[in-house]
Formats: sequence, C-alpha cells, structure tokens
Amino acid sequence: MYLGKGYKTAIYFSIFFIILTGVMIHFPKGKEEFSVWDETAYDLKLDEDQELIDYAYNKNYLFAILGDKKDKIYGNEVCIYRSENLSSKVNWIKVSEYDFSKVLPWKVEIGDIDDSENLELFIGVYKSTHFDNKRNNRMFVFNWDGEKLSKKWTGSQIGYCMKDFYIIDFLDMYGDELIILDKNKDGKERILIYYWLDFGFTLLAESENFDLIEKVEYSNDNLLKLTCRDQGKRFQKEVTVKNGEVVGISD
Repeated sequence: MYLGKGYKTAIYFSIFFIILTGVMIHFPKGKEEFSVWDETAYDLKLDEDQELIDYAYNKNYLFAILGDKKDKIYGNEVCIYRSENLSSKVNWIKVSEYDFSKVLPWKVEIGDIDDSENLELFIGVYKSTHFDNKRNNRMFVFNWDGEKLSKKWTGSQIGYCMKDFYIIDFLDMYGDELIILDKNKDGKERILIYYWLDFGFTLLAESENFDLIEKVEYSNDNLLKLTCRDQGKRFQKEVTVKNGEVVGISD
C-alpha cells in the first residue's frame, strides 16, 4: 500500500476475493500479511477463468495484474479500480483496463519517483527488446492521472538480470527510490539502488553479493532491512547508502 512519505510497505492480503459467481480467487504467492484495510472485504468482479497475479493500491485506486488460471506467474492485462466506500466495506469499481498480453506482466508497484506528487505505476514485464532478443525481466513505468495511463519510461534493462524490484522512499532526497534485486553473471545476488534524474534512472549505490536475497524491506529513515542467505546461513542485515555503496550499519 502506498503510504505517507511515498514508499510502499510490504502489505499483503490473505482474505478471499469473491467473484460474482461465488468462485474463489487464488491470491498471488506471498500475499499473506494483514493491513488495516484487510479488515474489510474486497470483491473484485473477475471472470471465472481469471486469476489475480499481483496488485498494488492506495486509498483511491487498486491496480491489478490479471491473467488466466493456466499461468499463475504472468498476467495478460492490467485493470484499474476506483474505491467506493460503503458503510461496512470498500467496493472496487473498474475504471479502465489495458492489454499487456504481449509483454507478460508479473508485478505492479506504485510510487512517486520524481517528487511530482503524481502517482506512477511500475510494472514488471517479461519480454525481449529490439536490442536484446532474449526474454528477460524488465520494468515499465507509467503515469496515472486518474483517467488513463501514459508512458513515462520503458527502458530495455536495469542491472544484469533483475529478479525483483521495490519502490521505497527511505533516503533524504526527492522522490522514491527504485531498489532492484539483481542476479549477476555468476549467480550471486545484490541490490542496486536508483533514483530518478530528468528522463531516466541513475544508479546511486550497489551492495555486496550474497548467495540469496529473500526480501528487501523499509526499516527506518535511511535504512533498509535485507533478509539474506550466504554460505548456508540465513540472516537479516540493516543497510544504508554510503559513498556509492550499500553497506551494513555496523560495517
């Protein structure tokens, strides 16, 4: 959910989405934690053969990646819903939908990377490009003006091999930061932190390599919390940015 300062916390649903026919909708993998909003019921009016792949929301809108039940990893459309507050619950009313079947969307986040106070949509896609004919995880950024999406950035690649991404406002600088969970050519994992400058993303800092990074979370001002595995050990580490590097606060 997109809150306060501009970062999106790791908020997840574990309640049921019910379609008009009463068929249960499966939740995206990992959406297991409760938020205050999860105390209300959400009825997304999906077709019987549709699957909810991922979603992001604030108090006004919910952005959902929808697919079919044959593929629970990639979707084929992005639907946008407006909230309608009733006495005992929140209804989501579909206001627009977009065909993404050619780019296979798999994740959606919202934020404000340029400090414009306008909402932006970050969509992970799995596609090839004109300069790279191999399909890979990439990211598109769109502006949302309350009526329609418009392209903001559709660059070909960030990092070496993007595994995941997060939009988090944790540094004392304008706009939200883009955190890329990246796998290098040796199979090791690291995080890359980018900020928005003029018309694109600029690399601010990168971390050391780990065998596996399971999760990236906001910890506090200027701090992120990483859940990692390295040399067979699982641990958590708070990190900050210093001189172009992501370093542990005790390093």
